[in-house]
Amino acid sequence: IDNGTISIPTDLTTENKIASGAFSKGALKIEIDSEFDLAIDLKIQIPSITNSAYEYDTWVIDLPRKSSVDTIFSLIDKQLILYNGDNFSEFLQSPQNVSYTYDIELESVNADTLGRTINASDNINISFSFYGDATDSLISFSQITGKIAEINEKIGPINQSPPEIPDDMDDFLL
Repeated sequence: IDNGTISIPTDLTTENKIASGAFSKGALKIEIDSEFDLAIDLKIQIPSITNSAYEYDTWVIDLPRKSSVDTIFSLIDKQLILYNGDNFSEFLQSPQNVSYTYDIELESVNADTLGRTINASDNINISFSFYGDATDSLISFSQITGKIAEINEKIGPINQSPPEIPDDMDDFLL
């Protein structure tokens, strides 16, 4: 079992910070490239991504020997939880990271007659990417909790006349 974090890039020119958000558009793509001459089961958990009951999934990816697999998981109806407290100062200091854990289970070779070779230099490369509804689009949220930078927009003067009083209201005493 191993773990890690994915840092969410932030725009240094703004003060935007997400505590939580409900995905309205999003996908997680996990790309795995294995040089091992054994089949692999990868079980991954991302506690920062939950369903509406605040439970996270265990996603399982089966990888044949010496192969590459791209797996896409929908994030619609999921939530991103980066901070779950109620201390605003603590929130502002918290990192914008998505944590994950994974477990790799290699195929058993006890009764194997194929004579497979595994080298110390064999690698399993795993990469994650988040995107909207296409690999070149952005994630969208239907609801966000956090700190959003103030935006000032200048609105010009509004010219509006009061409505006219109907003719039958002439000489009406109030």
